[in-house]
Amino acid sequence: MSATLGAVVRAPVTGVLIVFEMTHEFGLVPALMIGALVSQTISRKMLKHSFYDALLKQDGSISSRCSRRGTFGAGSCCRHPPSQISSPPSCAAWLPSTSARC
Repeated sequence: MSATLGAVVRAPVTGVLIVFEMTHEFGLVPALMIGALVSQTISRKMLKHSFYDALLKQDGSISSRCSRRGTFGAGSCCRHPPSQISSPPSCAAWLPSTSARC
């Protein structure tokens, strides 16, 4: 479980800590760390981006320029300018009466 989480999400320490907290077996930690290291290495060889980076690219939150460079999260090209970000609807739309103030 730890190795799978570490490979897919690219967060090996998180996977180790989750399994350790569930089992409270300190003897498992070295094996979990080795498994996370191996799975991380294989994941990086097979896939260019992590699961969450792939979702951001699929949703269009990351520009194609960044996906070509492979630098998600580093630099201004990876974020949309404020003019492209839609603002949330006003709270009046959520309230049942129109006389309520936000």
